[in-house]
Amino acid sequence: MDYVRHTGDAKSTLYELQTAQSELQASSNLFLKPRRDALRQILKRGQERKELHPELDPDLAIDCLYGPMLYHMLNPYAPLDRKFARALVKQLFKGFRPA
Repeated sequence: MDYVRHTGDAKSTLYELQTAQSELQASSNLFLKPRRDALRQILKRGQERKELHPELDPDLAIDCLYGPMLYHMLNPYAPLDRKFARALVKQLFKGFRPA
């Protein structure tokens, strides 16, 4: 993992994390879990305020938001930039709106 940390190669990082379960768990606890927890709270607050659909599954919504970004990192067919992020959120939130 030292080489990957220094080069920033996302494909190599994800491959190594998949093959090293303990490092995957540590990385998840350090990087992903706090972000998922924060986003889950934001989505639940949106449901409480009736800004989001009451039947929205926050964890599935998080997967829908993060999955395309990770896919983009693995398959850089287009830039992973603000334009992409805005388009992704706009498209997904159309389905998250309250009834």
